[in-house]
Amino acid sequence: MMVTFYLGSGLSLVGAALAPSLYALAVALFALGIFGAIYHPVGTAMLLENATQRGRTVAFNAVCGNIGVALAAGVTATLTAVWSWRCGFLLPGLVCIATGASYVCFVPPETRRAAPRDAPADVVLSTPAAATIFALFMVIALAAGLVINTITGVAEDRRRTHRQQHPADRSWRAVHRARAVRRVWSDRCGLVG
Repeated sequence: MMVTFYLGSGLSLVGAALAPSLYALAVALFALGIFGAIYHPVGTAMLLENATQRGRTVAFNAVCGNIGVALAAGVTATLTAVWSWRCGFLLPGLVCIATGASYVCFVPPETRRAAPRDAPADVVLSTPAAATIFALFMVIALAAGLVINTITGVAEDRRRTHRQQHPADRSWRAVHRARAVRRVWSDRCGLVG
């Protein structure tokens, strides 16, 4: 599954880079989302299965993931500024494909299957309790998404409104231009003041 994640994500990114239309770009980004969804369930399970100190291993994995998220915008902006928006998709796609090929070459295939759980779960939930917790998580996720989108939209509207209501920047530039023109004409005509 991890090979599918790497190669599928890489091919989707390359497809986005080479997209001839917005529809093709949308299909490529949809495929990227599908393949990207493979990582957390499969990668986290692999990580926990092989971890000796689970807390430290999961924390290190989370820090590395956050570093990746933090660097992603800057790297993409740099690639886009230096070359083009297509390079912002193409180069990460090639890196994903190379990583998938390296994964096939260097990671031995998994031949063993995990044994069924001997011990009972730490917390046993009834079906209604599990459904209630799931519903609460969905409400929290929906509320967080609404708050983020609302704040983003309001901030953009306020910025746009602020620029329209306070054209001080344009007025200040006009004053500087007028003074510069006056200074040039004063120098040419010998006027003082």
